[in-house]
Amino acid sequence: SGASAHMTPFRKDCINRRPTYKLIYLADGSTVMCKLIGNINIPLVAKKKELGTLILEDVLIVPNLDRRLFSVNSFLASGNN
Repeated sequence: SGASAHMTPFRKDCINRRPTYKLIYLADGSTVMCKLIGNINIPLVAKKKELGTLILEDVLIVPNLDRRLFSVNSFLASGNN
């Protein structure tokens, strides 16, 4: 997505949750205060075999969203390709 950071509306997605206070600008022009941030572990699976785990760090927990957002820019800025 064009998001500036990884985001999820679901608190249960994240581990290692901690407080943060960031004002988020949504695509519809509204703003919302993000109060929690955490990490998400995503298992990588091919042909029913787990290959490893992708860890997304500093994922913003934004309850007002209706879907999870993956930030390509944030992913690349973290040294991934």
